[in-house]
Amino acid sequence: MTLKPEPGKCSICGGDFTGWGNNPEPFPGEKCCDDCNDRFVVPTRMCLGRGYSNESVLMLLTTVAELGKMFVSMNAEIKARPELKVVGGRSLSDLTDDDFKAS
Repeated sequence: MTLKPEPGKCSICGGDFTGWGNNPEPFPGEKCCDDCNDRFVVPTRMCLGRGYSNESVLMLLTTVAELGKMFVSMNAEIKARPELKVVGGRSLSDLTDDDFKAS
C-alpha cells in the first residue's frame, strides 16, 4: 500500500498546502505549510530551546511578520512602477522571487 499526501489547510496562515504538512508545535493546530514552518515554527522552537522568554520570541515573530508585510508592499509598488530599473537595465517589475533568494 502506498500512502499519498492529501491537500491540507495551514493552521497558522490558513493557506492551502499539498504534501504531508508539518507539526506546528508550539503553535496550535494539526498541520502547517512549509512556509510557516520555516518562517515561524522552526525559529520559535530554536528560541524557546535556547531559553529565550516568550516575550522575546513574540517580539522576534512580530518583527518577521512586519518585514514580510513590508516586502509584499514594496513588491506591489515595484510592480506598479515599470519605469524603475535595477543595475544592468532590467526593470524592477521583471524581478521574480528567485531574484531575492539567497544563493
